[in-house]
Amino acid sequence: MEASKDTRNLKCSNIDLKIIKEIKTYLEENSHEDIHIVTLVRQFGINEFKLKTIFKQVYGITVMRYLRKCRMDRAQDMLVNTDLEIKEIAFLIGFKYAHHFSKVYQAHFHVLPKDARGHIYDNLLINKS
Repeated sequence: MEASKDTRNLKCSNIDLKIIKEIKTYLEENSHEDIHIVTLVRQFGINEFKLKTIFKQVYGITVMRYLRKCRMDRAQDMLVNTDLEIKEIAFLIGFKYAHHFSKVYQAHFHVLPKDARGHIYDNLLINKS
């Protein structure tokens, strides 16, 4: 996800912008971890208000929604490219309970993970023909 706006128009320091970019990378690489705003604030030494505001200005999405998007993209990849059970995928992307993962997945992709695996496979076969 690229920056949604020209960063020259933001009212933040270059240091804050650098930290926001580092946080985005951290979320992408550690989306399977139990991540909270308070943890990010402490770890990266940025004010919570700045984190939430600047992240949303730069990327057009909240920090926690971006984390969820990273998790769902990773789950989608695992559904397509592995034979792991859905409960294993849920655990690997940071969910404690498979049923909660299924709800979040369905809200994000409008299909249940169990149905998505077959649907994705069918679409791949059709597109390769």
